[in-house]
Amino acid sequence: MTPLIGLLTIVVAAIAIIGLFVGLERWLRQPGLAFLLAAVALVFGAGLGLSDGKRLLPVLFLLQVPGFAYFAHLRRTAARTGRAGAGEA
Repeated sequence: MTPLIGLLTIVVAAIAIIGLFVGLERWLRQPGLAFLLAAVALVFGAGLGLSDGKRLLPVLFLLQVPGFAYFAHLRRTAARTGRAGAGEA
């Protein structure tokens, strides 16, 4: 497999998985779930890559995990604040 086909496979798989996570978040009505699941998927993918002997892509995956976890927390906090403010009005 050429490197370009491998990169295209990764991009298409990422788009499909993120779409699945966003759909699951909306269906379960859990704000931030998509970001949290994406962070877990990145850790899993990094573990697979590191076990295969690769270093660059898994390290990039691991560097993105704190950002995804932060945005999951931010969305959850924003949803709680929005519901609390709506209840007072």
